[in-house]
Amino acid sequence: MSAPSIIVSGFGTGAGKTAMTLGLIRALGRRGIRASALRVGMDPLDPELHRRASGRESPCIDSWGMRLETLSGLVDRAGMNTDITLIDGAGGLFDHDVAGMGSTADIAALFNIPVLLVIDAARCGNSLVAMLEGFCRHRVDVEIVGFLFHGLERSDGHTEMARLLDDRLSTPVLGWIEQAMDRKSRLRGFGPLTSANRIMLDHLIETLGDIVSANIDLDRLMRLARSPNLATLGSSPRPMAPIGQRIAVARDEATGHVLPAIIRGWQSMGAEIVPFSPLADEAPDPHADAVYLPDGPFDLFVPRMATNRILVRGLHAAAHRDAFIYGEGGGYIMLAEHVIDAQGRNHAMAGLLPVTMNVRPPMQVPARIEAELCGTNGLGRSGSRFRGCIGNSGQEIEHRGDRLFRSTVAGSHTSELLGSMLGTVAGSMMRILDRQMHLGLVRKAS
Repeated sequence: MSAPSIIVSGFGTGAGKTAMTLGLIRALGRRGIRASALRVGMDPLDPELHRRASGRESPCIDSWGMRLETLSGLVDRAGMNTDITLIDGAGGLFDHDVAGMGSTADIAALFNIPVLLVIDAARCGNSLVAMLEGFCRHRVDVEIVGFLFHGLERSDGHTEMARLLDDRLSTPVLGWIEQAMDRKSRLRGFGPLTSANRIMLDHLIETLGDIVSANIDLDRLMRLARSPNLATLGSSPRPMAPIGQRIAVARDEATGHVLPAIIRGWQSMGAEIVPFSPLADEAPDPHADAVYLPDGPFDLFVPRMATNRILVRGLHAAAHRDAFIYGEGGGYIMLAEHVIDAQGRNHAMAGLLPVTMNVRPPMQVPARIEAELCGTNGLGRSGSRFRGCIGNSGQEIEHRGDRLFRSTVAGSHTSELLGSMLGTVAGSMMRILDRQMHLGLVRKAS
């Protein structure tokens, strides 16, 4: 049976969900309780923070972009060899809802997982009780089992708020964190986990562990968590068919936003994975029949990548032997002819696709997107459909040749052509989450 689970959610973005999740992981670990984590949505940074705290892989899950089999497999795998799974929600509990799907609440309802609501109570009065009452009653298929308050001024106290909550709701308060301690727990300015900020992050995680240990009822938290309902569990997650039999996969700081479910799915279907580091100027395995270049914070490494000639020669050799080469996001930029960096400087890239790109800081929330292959290639037959996300980390300035996808942003009826393909080389700014669902998830009416 999968380990007991609990979702950490809130009113909206910036509620402190990820900080509290990191603190819970560390505080529970000090008690000898093994905690794993999952992240709702498509943010690539938070899973890296979770992994730093827990030492375990922390995949993203998304009820809009992933098929039920993929979701079930990821939730089940996260609960293996652990005592509790903490699921870090995206935005507000009922946010990120695309055409009736995609919110953190949908994950809670689908797998019958209880919710811990994190509330930033700074500048809030007794009206907060009415908001909490509305959250608890908004959907009958979502159960909020506890509250965690932070941002309270010492002078305010919480006696009156606690009395009102007891009168109106039966949901327990698991912790009260004063603003003085709260200031020490903010996740400010953390970009990709490069060597420059790992020490600072480790110190912050220890501080968060101290705050959680001193202010949150961890015993009650463990009692409120429960095992997810995985009656719909299928086989091991297989979001995409393997793009080759022996696949060279870029794995380093510049290409770190790979979805673990995709790699594990390829391995479960018999593909061999051979990692290499573009940042270290390594060429892909010369015997690989496919090369996968995932997304990552490529904008931080453009000048360095532009000088990596061994990498470029290796990519050209792979294309010459008709290996399928596929790049997403930063991996797509790597395959372009030229890229303009944030300072306006022009750099030559691998030149395997007839595009010129520029880079810019990514959007905070990547857009959900549906895409259909324009032609047959290593991803599948023409017309094959995928769901994924597209950020704002790069933009095409010039494009020649064939497009890879015909795409539609979720909630929009306007389609556009996306990406590029030339011979056995293909790429786009979209990160694929899964194949297109053949069955939708229907939300129970509240």
